[in-house]
Amino acid sequence: MLSVSTFVFAYHYERKLGIKEVKATKEEQKAISIDVLKMGLPLAASEIFPIMASYLIRLNISSQGGVEDVGLYSAGFAILNGYVGMIFTAMSSDFIPRLSAISDDNKACEDTINSQVVLSILILFPILLALITFGKLVVWVLYSSEFFPMTGMIYWGALGMLWKTLNWCYGCVFVPKRDSKIYFSLSVLSAVIYLGVSVLLYNIWGVTGLGAAFLISHTLDFSIAYIFITRKYHIYLQRSIFVQMAVFTLCILALIYMNTILQMNLLYYSLEGLIMIAATYHSFKRLNSLIDLKGFFKSKFNKK
Repeated sequence: MLSVSTFVFAYHYERKLGIKEVKATKEEQKAISIDVLKMGLPLAASEIFPIMASYLIRLNISSQGGVEDVGLYSAGFAILNGYVGMIFTAMSSDFIPRLSAISDDNKACEDTINSQVVLSILILFPILLALITFGKLVVWVLYSSEFFPMTGMIYWGALGMLWKTLNWCYGCVFVPKRDSKIYFSLSVLSAVIYLGVSVLLYNIWGVTGLGAAFLISHTLDFSIAYIFITRKYHIYLQRSIFVQMAVFTLCILALIYMNTILQMNLLYYSLEGLIMIAATYHSFKRLNSLIDLKGFFKSKFNKK
């Protein structure tokens, strides 16, 4: 039903744009089709391996810990992917087309990627802090207190989402560059790393280890992609981004540490609330300097 409604709305507004139909010769159609297949088939095939890895991880959890742990794993990542992962969906609809339009200019790609990384982590950082601060409350509202054992996995998974953002924005360059072989190979390697680390850390640390495995796998994925992209395309991230990632990572680690030693009382929420307010203020101030958020909100309210 969701797919049908999406199609109806897209078709309705596409008709309003008045896009003229362009007829192509058979030779042009053939050339375009071959180009699409060359990139499309590896992209489609690469999606199989993360699904296989996830399935094998569930099998391992089921055999080692039981069905309850499988439920905790599924519920925890449903929260992460459902409420944080939707940001990637929103970004992809704008970022990848912009990157594709300038794919032949490495300098322009570098500038666009750096801008996207900065915007993405500034938007995501306060959301992740809120998720960690109110993690147990979110779990209790969406599920029940019986699911509290998965909060540790959510904490480490939230930090993993920060690194996934960096990895996603930077690794997206393979698609516009039509470098399907490297993209496919790295997707397979990523699935293998995630599977191996998840099995290892689950056996050591239980359900919480699955969140840590998510963090480690995306950190390794980014490191490997960075080696390939810098050597082949000479596209680099700004040094300030690495500094900011280090600061944000330390802030999230501080919150995770506080959650493990403090009880959920007034002092707990006061300390974490101050960190959240400071982070939100910093993100808003930086975003306002980049895209004039104040002007945007003023224009919206003035219209009303």
